[in-house]
Amino acid sequence: MIREPELREKYLRVFEQSHDDVRDAMGRMQQLLEVAERAPWGSVWRLVIQARMDRTMRRFEKALRLVRRALEKKPRNPYALLLQGAILSDKRRTRDAIDSYSKVVSLYRNRKSGHLQERVAKALLCRALAYVNEHLYKEALDDTKALLSGFKGTEHKLIPEYRKGAAWVKYRAMLGMGKNHQQARRGTLASVHGYLSQLETHLEMIRVRFDESEKGKFFASVERGQTRTEDFLSAVSGFRARQALLFVLREWNSFTPAVPDETACNRGGGYFIKYRDKGIVIDPGYDFLKNYYEAGGRIHDISHVIVTHAHDDHTAELESLLMLVYRYNRDRARAESDMSKRIRLYLNQSAERKFSGILPLRDCPYVDRVVTLSRPDVHEPQRISLCKGARLTVLPAYHDDQITRDTAVGLGLELVVSRNRTRRIVFTGDTGLYPSAPRAGSGNELVVSNKAEEALHMVYPPEFKKRRLDLLVAHIGSIRRSELEPLSLDEVTGRRHRRFYPNHLGLLGTLILLDQLRPKAAVISEFGEELRDIRISLVQKLGEALRHRQARSSKPQLVVLPGDLGMVYDIAEGKFLCHEDCSFRTPSDLEPRPIEARTASPARLHAPERVHLLLKRRIRNRADAALVEPYYVSREKRTLAYLTRQGRVQG
Repeated sequence: MIREPELREKYLRVFEQSHDDVRDAMGRMQQLLEVAERAPWGSVWRLVIQARMDRTMRRFEKALRLVRRALEKKPRNPYALLLQGAILSDKRRTRDAIDSYSKVVSLYRNRKSGHLQERVAKALLCRALAYVNEHLYKEALDDTKALLSGFKGTEHKLIPEYRKGAAWVKYRAMLGMGKNHQQARRGTLASVHGYLSQLETHLEMIRVRFDESEKGKFFASVERGQTRTEDFLSAVSGFRARQALLFVLREWNSFTPAVPDETACNRGGGYFIKYRDKGIVIDPGYDFLKNYYEAGGRIHDISHVIVTHAHDDHTAELESLLMLVYRYNRDRARAESDMSKRIRLYLNQSAERKFSGILPLRDCPYVDRVVTLSRPDVHEPQRISLCKGARLTVLPAYHDDQITRDTAVGLGLELVVSRNRTRRIVFTGDTGLYPSAPRAGSGNELVVSNKAEEALHMVYPPEFKKRRLDLLVAHIGSIRRSELEPLSLDEVTGRRHRRFYPNHLGLLGTLILLDQLRPKAAVISEFGEELRDIRISLVQKLGEALRHRQARSSKPQLVVLPGDLGMVYDIAEGKFLCHEDCSFRTPSDLEPRPIEARTASPARLHAPERVHLLLKRRIRNRADAALVEPYYVSREKRTLAYLTRQGRVQG
């Protein structure tokens, strides 16, 4: 029958030393547990070993319960006390862990037994590390001093390893106390180097597990990523010159990234306008850079960035974009090229406040200027010349972005496309149809205004209200049950706030805005992902309602389309890209269809289904997916009419 000292040594070999194979270590733990179960005195050991196995599997609560049961049976067991401290450290309960380690030190510090001295040495090391994590550097130095200077007569083989660890903890503690690296290393250099020699052992453990074929696969994947990055940062435009195009690069609104379900994967955020030799980014939110690159864009093409409000789905990749511009310039400097880039930022007040910590105030090599988009005055809206032929008008928006309640903005763009033609495009941004304010005494409940003169379309400047828009990009958000119910007595008496969204247009707000502004075409964007399966039907019903209402109008009827990744609008011609024949068509010739997105490789799929624009026809001789495959092949090979053929976009 195994004796307890032998079990202790087996425990140390299994739990305290490194293993080449985790599965082999777990097998040894199980064998050790079986040995303890056969021992008449092994009930405490069974609990300790099982707790240690549960800790290895990161089942911390169960492990803590087991080790406390062991301590109830034997309160002075040093192995159980140390394990309890380790589990408490895993749970970030560092102060409680320190108490557990201190019990081992106080109980056994003066004992001469080798295995008990080993436990005291480990307790000192663990407590010193816990002190460092709690910024108690003086106490940490006291423990490392005791460990480095004591235990000289002890021959236990693990104590030298603990001393190496103590040298490293001492080094960290001295850095924490404000010492420089040279001062911290003085007196610990040899020990630290000895400790770091163990790192080489672990590196070797990793290297031997990669054969040549696995290394090849790994580095091939790395090189593919580097190739994509180099292509994205190349000093060549991804688009043909002298074009005016709008790319829809967003899918869902801000709630999707925060609370995704098992099907949520494409979050998408932002728009891009290619106008002559300029590139205007609008609201670079989640996955913007990925979507922009897959659409054919490069950092070289970006010259302006506009942010309408501070929510993450409109700003998430602004910092990444700035860092890529910095890297673009660094690469040009290394190549001794004078093609450095400085972009202009146009931020509403809340976004400027959000990013104030990273935006340079002067002499920035990659930011030309930062312009604040102020909430517009009805009579004197802010107008900004972006470049020759392009003017931005800041429009009102009713949206609380948590940083500020009333500084979100919409955008009105006037783009000269020929000598006698100017195109007008409105981005509503995130907004309600009416302003809202907290109800008195009701906490965060918002009350929507019932003043008709404050409706969004009523406060737009004349050039975007009296002149017909070429395109309206409206953010719907979601829909609520009350939008489809008949009028109630409360509303007849003036309580319009129960019908309309306070922060988004919703179905009813979108319908009213389209009916009042009557643009030539409209793109409904930023759906809540809960509308994924009904968004096409929803937009079609909107269009039907508007066409029925406008049937007697002499103006061409409005065409309403659901926005999605892959949608491209020719600003000059007022046409949309048809994903079937890769040409630009008038909106009335197209119909939206949900099709699973594909790359040139049939094995690679993207989910969920995306909206594609196909030619209207009653009978289809081919499956929809087959109809759009040429589009994905053309995009991969960069043979689409608006892309340059220099370089390839990796799908």
